Amino acid sequence: MTYKILFAIPQQARFLSPISRALDELNYHVVHFDYLKPDFISSGLGMSKNILSSIRQMSNLYINWINDQLLLKIKQTHPHYFLTIKGETILPSTIKAINSLGIPTINWFPDNIGLWNFLITTAPYYQYYFSVCKHLTQVLNKIGRKTIYLPVAGEADTNFKVNYKNFDVVFVGHKTQRRIKYFSALKDYNFSLWGYSNWKNSPLMHFYNGELDQQQMKQVFRKSKIVINVSTGEEGIPVVIANLRNFESTGVGAFVLSEYNVALSQLFTENIEMVYFKSIVEMISKVDYFLKHEDLRNRIAYSGWLKTKNHHTYHDRIKKMFHYIG
Repeated sequence: MTYKILFAIPQQARFLSPISRALDELNYHVVHFDYLKPDFISSGLGMSKNILSSIRQMSNLYINWINDQLLLKIKQTHPHYFLTIKGETILPSTIKAINSLGIPTINWFPDNIGLWNFLITTAPYYQYYFSVCKHLTQVLNKIGRKTIYLPVAGEADTNFKVNYKNFDVVFVGHKTQRRIKYFSALKDYNFSLWGYSNWKNSPLMHFYNGELDQQQMKQVFRKSKIVINVSTGEEGIPVVIANLRNFESTGVGAFVLSEYNVALSQLFTENIEMVYFKSIVEMISKVDYFLKHEDLRNRIAYSGWLKTKNHHTYHDRIKKMFHYIG
């Protein structure tokens, strides 16, 4: 029997394609629903890159309309499961209505505890709640919202290939003060960064190269000696999460030098599949060392790629999700 899943996710979300492919590989029939309707919103409301900020601009009437459309889609398609990633516009009343139809509701929450007010409003209503953050998982379980830890994943290249390296040290991601502090120590290196245009208004503006789509980002990673990863570092929020960039970069065979955290170290073995640092001084020391040791860099890159390919794919994660659901 082929089970049908209504997958509620914005059209522009980076999780859309890999999760849909994984569901298809596992023989689920996927029906999509865009809970932001981006084409309409972008022209009518001036959609920004910060989705939650944009949602605050929406009228209650429009959000209610989105939820009415979702329930209509549910009644038209009769899915066996309802799955969303975060689900910013989906109201508790809508989740309850789907539950009442006997359809299991699932949320795979891809963020940390920084969105706490949103979490406590919606999380209790889902039948199954999965989190990519260990700290958030612990906190939600502590207050009685049973939550399963399920890290994000990557899509691995079919084969490992050592590409010609155009770049020494690269970073792709959004600007935070913590990242500015760390990356300012790389000013004397051949350092390149990409991300949202607000990097232009930072001390690192001369290292900024613009925005990248998903495929362009992967090409940059393939052609870089070191992909560096520093957590966003929101004040007061423990870093106990393996962010998406770790899997995207290892998946294409890049050598990753990442800021250490416990959750990440449990997924990639230190100095075998990934290299970690715990301070700016250690980061600089390891950048120096690995720029000079190509063979070791390539061996670690290969092991990181192999780990992602064999254990950290969306196919693996979705399989574990539905094994738990039963």
